[in-house]
Amino acid sequence: NEGIAVYFDTLQVQWQGAKFNASRQHLRLLAERGIIDLDELLSLTGDTWATRDAYWHYANAWALVAFLQHSDRGRQTLRAVVREAHATRCDGEADIRGPLLTYPGGLSELHQELSDWVREKNTTQA
Repeated sequence: NEGIAVYFDTLQVQWQGAKFNASRQHLRLLAERGIIDLDELLSLTGDTWATRDAYWHYANAWALVAFLQHSDRGRQTLRAVVREAHATRCDGEADIRGPLLTYPGGLSELHQELSDWVREKNTTQA
């Protein structure tokens, strides 16, 4: 939820057009601290989310959604995540790990490609 919310915070609407901008603040933080292990990110509870590392958690969640939005296979994976979250919204125990495992190469490949994407974005933003 938070990754999608933070991603939509970057939406810039102008007349009939709209685009999502890269979050420079999040990119800088991720360049400094790195990408959190996806298993760890997916395991965060509401209490641990709001610790002193909350901004880093938000940066990682934004990066994951922004990365998935930039390719067809990523958008397909993100759709599966949203479907799972929607289907299980009433039980409060949505496990989006399953849909993320459908990403070609699984979580390890997703983590590597996400890290590469963040590194590339930081290079082009500099």
